[in-house]
Amino acid sequence: MRLPPSLLPPKHRPFLAGLACFVVLLAGCSDELATRPPSVLLVTLDTTRADRIGVYGHEAAQTPHFAELASRGLLFERAWAPTPMTLPSHTSMLTGVYPCAHGIHSNGVNRVADQSVLISEVLVDNGYRTAAFGG
Repeated sequence: MRLPPSLLPPKHRPFLAGLACFVVLLAGCSDELATRPPSVLLVTLDTTRADRIGVYGHEAAQTPHFAELASRGLLFERAWAPTPMTLPSHTSMLTGVYPCAHGIHSNGVNRVADQSVLISEVLVDNGYRTAAFGG
């Protein structure tokens, strides 16, 4: 079910595409998925409203690469950040737990505890190669 961003509660609109997961791309068709694990691409954007990106309904938006990724993969249309701060939100996305559990409550003050398990570690344990790029 597609819920247009304009129908989201106002306090959640800025976070849908901003701090929350924007696109997870599962590359390949179903035949390929039967013979090899899917590729996974996590793209996050900071301070970006979903209603300003084409795949989320903004007709005038010039975001053709996001449209291409979304057409070939899985597009999350209802995702919210647990906090309006980048580091705690990304830590939650990568650990699957809330800030009260992982202990990161602000930007640049602490680091993720060694005992926290990140999705990248789970992927590596299952034969994936991982990388991260910040801009």
